[in-house]
Amino acid sequence: MKRTKAVLKRPAMAILKRHVATKQQAQFIATKEAILEGQKRVKAFRAAATKAKISPNARKAFLSFEAKQWAKGFQVVAGTDEAGRGPLAGPVVAAAFALLKEDDVEVLQLMASVKDSKQMSIQQREEAFKELTDPKYKGRVAWAIAEASVQEISKANILQAALAAMERSIRKMSKSPDCVLVDGCNRIPGLLGPNDTWTRASQTVAALRETMPPLDAHPKAVWKPNSVQAVIKGDALVPSIAAASVLAKVHRDRLMDELHEKYPIYGFDSHRGYGTASHIKVLKKIGFSPVHRTSFAPVNELRPAKASAFKVARAAAKIVARKGKDEGKPAAASAKRMPVIKLTTKAKAKAKAKAKAK
Repeated sequence: MKRTKAVLKRPAMAILKRHVATKQQAQFIATKEAILEGQKRVKAFRAAATKAKISPNARKAFLSFEAKQWAKGFQVVAGTDEAGRGPLAGPVVAAAFALLKEDDVEVLQLMASVKDSKQMSIQQREEAFKELTDPKYKGRVAWAIAEASVQEISKANILQAALAAMERSIRKMSKSPDCVLVDGCNRIPGLLGPNDTWTRASQTVAALRETMPPLDAHPKAVWKPNSVQAVIKGDALVPSIAAASVLAKVHRDRLMDELHEKYPIYGFDSHRGYGTASHIKVLKKIGFSPVHRTSFAPVNELRPAKASAFKVARAAAKIVARKGKDEGKPAAASAKRMPVIKLTTKAKAKAKAKAKAK
């Protein structure tokens, strides 16, 4: 009887083995085809780069990173970078960018003209941002911008908030990338498996999650790219990361300009939230605003001295009044343009008491 059962099992096992072998063979063939296609794309890029007359350095950069991944069979290779990890105020912003057509001469010329955002002037960044996001490149490039709020920075930490913003930008792209190149020495935990390492210290994502829950909760079956690679100084080496760095920087600068309109006393339009001497001086004088990062020193040291609406309003009124006089207009007329800041009952009482004392 036992022998009969063994005989009956043999055909089933043979079928299973053939099925596994067929599946592995199919995967091997698909991978081989993808690599052959990738090699054709590299060849097409070389021809387009010659036609575009991009510099030898730009050509080398593409071949060292994007083209290298194409040759491995990855269809879409995206670069991602963040802006605003160091400031004492405002959100951290991230962007992602990918070239979709390796033989697009016009896009190659554009990307070759873009450098690390820190090496470009404000005007150069604004012009590059306008070009990189121009609707005429729709379907030829893919890009996205995302943020992590001040509250999220305090909830986790600035590194995890920045990586979360990068993940969001990747997930927002119109074309999901097969390979993601990340600026810096860390990979994005949300794009990795639980047993993958995300730091140079070889900490796994599972170990990280024991102490640091993700800012974005995803189902287990959520999409992930096939490859995520960290590139130290990537914004200066990888064309797609350089493009992403410009998008992130310009977007954040615009956000800080908006915050300046709301809280002019802090001068966000000039220092962008960084801890300059003038910024620290105002913080010590009137305290911090709702858009300051209370988990950062020296903001954290000023926790008891949170700026009241009254203090901010009074300081803003002085700035507007001074500006009005400088322009040769009555201070009262200029003050009308001051952002409306509602005073608390306590602040109103304090203001009335001061007025009576005078």
